[in-house]
Amino acid sequence: AEIFSMADVGVVQSLQGYGRDAYTSLDEGLNDRIVENPIWVNMGEYDQYRKSFEERRKHFLYLGRMSSLKDPAMIPRIEPHLDMNEWDLSLIGCEKSISSVSMLTKDIRDNPAPYTDPFKDKIRIHSLNKAGIYTVPPKERLKLNTVMNAYERYKYSWGMEQLGESMASWCGYRLKVPAEYGNRMEYTVLESFLLTLPVVSRHFAENAYSPEGKLWGEYDGFLISKAREEEALAEELNRIADNKDEWNERTTACRELVGKFNNIDVIGQQFLDFVLTKGKRSDKINFIEKVTEYFPSAVELRNKGEVLITSAASVLTKTPFTLVDGKQNEIKAPKDVGATLEGFF
Repeated sequence: AEIFSMADVGVVQSLQGYGRDAYTSLDEGLNDRIVENPIWVNMGEYDQYRKSFEERRKHFLYLGRMSSLKDPAMIPRIEPHLDMNEWDLSLIGCEKSISSVSMLTKDIRDNPAPYTDPFKDKIRIHSLNKAGIYTVPPKERLKLNTVMNAYERYKYSWGMEQLGESMASWCGYRLKVPAEYGNRMEYTVLESFLLTLPVVSRHFAENAYSPEGKLWGEYDGFLISKAREEEALAEELNRIADNKDEWNERTTACRELVGKFNNIDVIGQQFLDFVLTKGKRSDKINFIEKVTEYFPSAVELRNKGEVLITSAASVLTKTPFTLVDGKQNEIKAPKDVGATLEGFF
């Protein structure tokens, strides 16, 4: 938050969310200088990866890191509902980590971790070596009944090629607090909108709004699904994979949405105009002095060379912290013992 106070313009995820509050809670001078993160793309750069309908295979994939917010386990959950003699299923970029093998919910039917016990023996994980070649580790070779593939890391161009050759991709991005969505799509969602048929999270579609104030779910093109709707989604994927005209209509509509809201030629200039119009501000605060409203010893501790932790969370909760041995240490106010024998001594 101290760095925020040095800014002339603040860039946040959502104008209605946590980020804006973090910028402005102590520094009201930033109130009219906040802009939502303009996630732009150069659309022409993706044309090289986009295959025609006839050149694609029945491949449904997830592309992105392991994140419970994106529910990558949709891929192994849908497997029983697709004919694996016809379809390929892949997790691309989803690294094996503690969260990826854990029960993050009480029910496997909506647990977002893909490498849990019910699924792990069906997924063969490929590793990218220093030469940029995928290899299968010895432990993974022992799996005898794999029907899906996972690639923990990927070169960007290879990942885009996979999207551009696929029939559809899972874009499960969803947040608990709708206000944090802002009026934009997430990066990997945009890539799917440009290169294949995206399947977006139902929560996102029904709670997030576009820059023109419409719910994303009101637009045509992409499919919508969520955990526990895998069977219905599989039916739709099978139907559309056999319908060239509908697939082309849907994917064209998706690309047009990106062109409307995320084309760098449009929103890049808008962002630059905002920054140049606002210019430098003359009312920047002395953050350390300001933070003494809840952190009385801040100036003294800074002068002693101590590292103050003034994260967005600590500023919003007005909780003073310093860094001690690499860990967050709360500075607690001295206990008020009053007029007692304890206080005397």
